[in-house]
Amino acid sequence: MQVPLPSIDLFAVSPLIAMTVTASVLLLITIFAPRVRGAVYPLVTLAGLLVTLGFVLALLAREPVVTFSGSWRADQFSQYFGVTVLLAAMLAVLISDSWLRLHQVSQVEYYAVLVCSTAGMIVSASAYDLMTLFLGIELMSVPTYVLTGFAKHRRESNEGAMKYFLLGAFSSAILLYGMTWTYGVTGSTRFDQIASFAAQGGAARPAVLLAMLLMVAGLGFKVAAVPFHQWTPDAYQGAPTVVTAFMSVAVKAGAFAALVRLLTQALPGMLDDWRPILIVISILTMLIGNLAAIAQTDVKRMLAYSSIGHTGFMLVGLAMWSRDNTLGASSVLFYALAYVFMNLGAFGVLAWMENHGGGTTLEHMDGLFARAPAAGLALGIFLLGLMGFPLTIGLPAKVFVFLSAVRAGHTWLAVLGFLISAVAAVYYLRVLARLFAYEPRYALASPRQPLMVLGLAICATATVVFGLLFVPLLDFAERAVGS
Repeated sequence: MQVPLPSIDLFAVSPLIAMTVTASVLLLITIFAPRVRGAVYPLVTLAGLLVTLGFVLALLAREPVVTFSGSWRADQFSQYFGVTVLLAAMLAVLISDSWLRLHQVSQVEYYAVLVCSTAGMIVSASAYDLMTLFLGIELMSVPTYVLTGFAKHRRESNEGAMKYFLLGAFSSAILLYGMTWTYGVTGSTRFDQIASFAAQGGAARPAVLLAMLLMVAGLGFKVAAVPFHQWTPDAYQGAPTVVTAFMSVAVKAGAFAALVRLLTQALPGMLDDWRPILIVISILTMLIGNLAAIAQTDVKRMLAYSSIGHTGFMLVGLAMWSRDNTLGASSVLFYALAYVFMNLGAFGVLAWMENHGGGTTLEHMDGLFARAPAAGLALGIFLLGLMGFPLTIGLPAKVFVFLSAVRAGHTWLAVLGFLISAVAAVYYLRVLARLFAYEPRYALASPRQPLMVLGLAICATATVVFGLLFVPLLDFAERAVGS
């Protein structure tokens, strides 16, 4: 008997193919051209990421396509997150080059692993099936565990990677258990069929609710939401700062892509069940993340807790989603892209300082603008953006999240989020004061870092320019949610 083959649209998966080819080419270079200069590796990686971005943009002109027997959906939602994570990966390559050279770390392994993790994020954003979603999450996560421990000579890096790996494996098991329950109850792993079953309710509804709780818990770890955030401070501080810059924005974007797709397309009929849960988680995440950041004396660890707080703001938007209030989900997408420029840039400046012989404590921030005006100004811009200051992209990002809460009739949540943002300004302003008002305490060396400077300049420019011209990005996010 002849087995019918599933319909396959290879162009729909062209970004993933391009990423696979890029990683393969990087590894083949070391085999067939082992004496090639290290400068080739970032250029090859950037070229591969640009080609992938070209495929993603080309897919935007097409109608949504569901292929591979319904497990892969190429639509504007997946392309939006594709653009987001590819921009994060390209900026991460730019800021990583000098760190790899100065620490004499294997470039080919670093870039190949980074590309594989980015490919997992693209899979997560395009998944329309639970198994494909799980494969994407794991392909994103496992390379990130490796990157966290890439500074093998540092005990903190090894410790952070081990904690991240152990808790990550535990969360993956919870996520997979929830998916197993979903399949066992609904008889399908496809999002559209799960949505149809969940909308019917009936006696199986408690089992579907349990499955949903397990999957939210598993993905809550990936986005660093309270109470699944314990790994974040140690992993972010222990990892090489250039890796922290990448994982703090790209992994968060990939995980939010999975969470948004799962809740709004597989479980929209259970909105009344998962909305209260997300509201509680968002409040706890905003409070604990920002309050803990105030007590930190290391800026790198402070930004780690700040990252938890920003997860809470994004969860507010997702909790407010409904078919009549799509601004909830579109504000999350907009926030994810805005966060790439602000947070990756902030960690990038810390990496720049480390490469110059500086540190990441508050004392090392003293007089940075006087010692290095460009670096001090850039870090000031990124901190103002994260604070939500006017004329930066951080302001519209927070405004639209809170506006979605007002539209959904939860004005009290918007007010609470605004008050917590005001509290968060305390630790951002403390660093800003040290940048501009304190006398320098430490001298900095002057190694050449052209690619890193380019990456930080792009982040700083985007933080300001898109703070003024944010409408096209928001329109893109709204079309993505509507697809």
